[in-house]
Amino acid sequence: MKKICFVHYRKDYSNNSYYFTDTSLNSDFYELMGSFILFTKFEQVLMDYCDKDTTLIITIQSPDISFPQFLNTLKEKISKISYKKIFFDFSTYDHQEIAENTIDTILDLFPDSEKYVISKNLISKRENHLWFEVLLFHYVHPTNSVIPLSIDAFKKVEETTNRILRKFKGMFYAGHIRFHKVEFLEFLYQNDYLKDFIWSSTGPDYEPELFNEFIPYKFKNIYDKFEIVKKLPHITDYENYDDYRDRQNAYNFISYLDSYFDIVTETRFYHIEKSPGATNMQIGWNNISEKIMKPTLMGHPFILLSKPNTISILESMGLKYNYDIWKHDYDSIEDDMERMKAIKNFTHNIMKLSKKELREFKINYNNFTSKNLDCLAKDIYPQSIINIYNKI
Repeated sequence: MKKICFVHYRKDYSNNSYYFTDTSLNSDFYELMGSFILFTKFEQVLMDYCDKDTTLIITIQSPDISFPQFLNTLKEKISKISYKKIFFDFSTYDHQEIAENTIDTILDLFPDSEKYVISKNLISKRENHLWFEVLLFHYVHPTNSVIPLSIDAFKKVEETTNRILRKFKGMFYAGHIRFHKVEFLEFLYQNDYLKDFIWSSTGPDYEPELFNEFIPYKFKNIYDKFEIVKKLPHITDYENYDDYRDRQNAYNFISYLDSYFDIVTETRFYHIEKSPGATNMQIGWNNISEKIMKPTLMGHPFILLSKPNTISILESMGLKYNYDIWKHDYDSIEDDMERMKAIKNFTHNIMKLSKKELREFKINYNNFTSKNLDCLAKDIYPQSIINIYNKI
């Protein structure tokens, strides 16, 4: 049986120091170990008892390589123990992208070790790069998660209410006012489409210290001309927030019953580099989040604002999205500006459809995508864990 030591490399923010703790099912950042328990067999070894037959999997909360203590503590601690192989798990890191040089700096600390990287990045650029999305554990966990059960119940309700026209055509939870999100809100506003949407967005005063992250300098002049900004924040759809949103699964089921499609905006769209206060976007780093995962599991059509080739990557994994009139042709457009134009043109075409037409399409789309939940839960999720396990 394979011997594995799961540990968490944590930061003590009170004094900017770093330390290790053994991972347990009662601790934070346990999703990877919990997934291993679901799909593999292994002997768990505590860090103090690691030996040359034990694979070490280190979940890193925040790769703060700019702090010497981060690298020094990591190297010093690992150099004092024996292990077979070492895996660095970045999949629980809150930010979606990690610079290649950050990963290389950490790996270079251990030149004589067989080492691997686990991250949210769907695109593998090297043999030692493995993919895992922690939300798979929470969203399609086959034993304890309430989400699959909730979705099954929702779909039964949806089937019984299909004859009733829904209140809105679409839904758009923009969240933070990142430029591409508020740009798309402005597009909907200028075309008088917002009246057909359930929508919400934070305002310009939300977390002002992050304003330059949300609106990089290169877009500031354009942003200042947006008329929709004057109407933000818009949170009217949250009036019954606590009544219909189960905090454990973060699904707004009423919104899905009241609309025919979703506007999904992932965190990254435009390429940003060297803009003061803004995070650089990594070329070749492509991941999914709950923003895509929710409509995928719900069988809800969506228009996607994300990096190019996101849909094609997911379809290559077995998921289904392109159907009939609902073509994600814009997904293949590498140029950000041109991709945005194509998305807006596609939205124009969808908004021309009546609710009756959208209802008929949605029924057929539900049938076409009915296997997506099983594909994620029974194929993609376990396979992502087995791929890691096979490297141990």
